[in-house]
Amino acid sequence: RGLATFALRYDRAEANAAALADHLATLPGVEAAIYPGRADHPDHNRAGDLLQGRNGTMVAFRLKGGRAQANAFIRAAADLPFAPSLGDVQTLLSHPPSSSHRALTPEGRAALGITEGFIRVSVGVEEIETLKAEFSEAVAAAAKV
Repeated sequence: RGLATFALRYDRAEANAAALADHLATLPGVEAAIYPGRADHPDHNRAGDLLQGRNGTMVAFRLKGGRAQANAFIRAAADLPFAPSLGDVQTLLSHPPSSSHRALTPEGRAALGITEGFIRVSVGVEEIETLKAEFSEAVAAAAKV
């Protein structure tokens, strides 16, 4: 039923993802913001070719610290659902070390850059300023741990 508005929703979520990744990169409690549209992404050029100039709606970032900081972030981001799902009109959070990648050894996760402070975000269509504020507050809360 939502196919008629998919392009609008996708364009908005993709623009939000790019803006959120750039915002996360400026926050003191964030070690790295990972998004293929950012020039500092190691596969930026390849992604541009493969995705034909699109960059998607998935953002990941690594908090400074570990599991305690990730837990504090998720608790502080109370308006953002923690869900294993990818893709919705609402922004969703996941913690790969305790969910999708939990079967890997710590060494295996480390080889992929998945630290205990790693958060994956499926970005939705909310107002970007609302998302920036929510992430800023949650990152600040994580930094206090």
